[in-house]
Amino acid sequence: MRKLFFVDEFGSGRTNLKDVCKVSPSPLNGERAGVRGGNGDQHSTFNIQGPTPSAQCQDHPSPSVPLPVEGRGKRDSGLVEGAKGLCAYRLLLFLCWLMAGQVTRAEETWPSALSQMPLGTGPVQLNRTNCAELILGAFQSNAMVKALIFMPGATDELYFFKRTQAMVTNVNPTVYDAVVALTNQSHVRAVFRPPFLLLHSEEDVLNLDITIEYRRTADKLKAGQPMPQIKVFDRDWTQMVKLIKRRIDPTLIPYEGTSDSWHFYRHTFAGWNLSQWEMLEACALAGKTKFTVIRNGVVFKLDERTGAMPQLEKFPGR
Repeated sequence: MRKLFFVDEFGSGRTNLKDVCKVSPSPLNGERAGVRGGNGDQHSTFNIQGPTPSAQCQDHPSPSVPLPVEGRGKRDSGLVEGAKGLCAYRLLLFLCWLMAGQVTRAEETWPSALSQMPLGTGPVQLNRTNCAELILGAFQSNAMVKALIFMPGATDELYFFKRTQAMVTNVNPTVYDAVVALTNQSHVRAVFRPPFLLLHSEEDVLNLDITIEYRRTADKLKAGQPMPQIKVFDRDWTQMVKLIKRRIDPTLIPYEGTSDSWHFYRHTFAGWNLSQWEMLEACALAGKTKFTVIRNGVVFKLDERTGAMPQLEKFPGR
């Protein structure tokens, strides 16, 4: 194998290439040509044949290879811990918000909903001339009570027996204050049957009598477009049909103006965002009726069930 030699520029003699590799200068001290910071005129010039010195000297890194930087490729533990803490904090906030929402929903009741509805008067006596108009007129849309209904027993107390005289003493009364006054000072009672608040007496039957003979019609009524608002005072069946028939898809029977509805009670209630099905339920509760769902129609009839007979101190009107 042929040995490689080089001749220095001062003519001092030949030197073995292996000896040069053993004493190769640091790539950063500027003593080799082409290294940053060095002066090319002060360095030796190689005049050799065969492989270059860099190919022979494998013990030293090339100055073109980047030197390792402290921390490169290592995970910053501080940043990782900070990110974990932030995620835990956000999760805690979300759980607190979720629990607060559940508590709010749990605390919302029909009294709290009606307490947000001003009656619009000062202290006032509720009687046959103003009771239904004041309460239903102040009833507002809310998420808890979709309709406030005077059942036949309550309207009897107002308009037939004429013995309801309830005093509301609050300076700024609400609908809830009026309901409390009625239930404390008259024979009218209140019960919440979601989504309805029913004002009734002992003579009323609170459970509806509904028969479904054609399921598809019932499903359409439950899924139909809701009615934004309805408010009726002492309306008979013919007036009710004229009011709601454009919003109810199936045909309502009895037809308006026929004698089959003469024994129905008159309707007094107010509602917000009632579905078509809920509208029919409200009509049945207010009018003392039952209904049967048939194909493309709903048939109403008088509900002959009765509750307890009212106890009268004196004959009405005297």
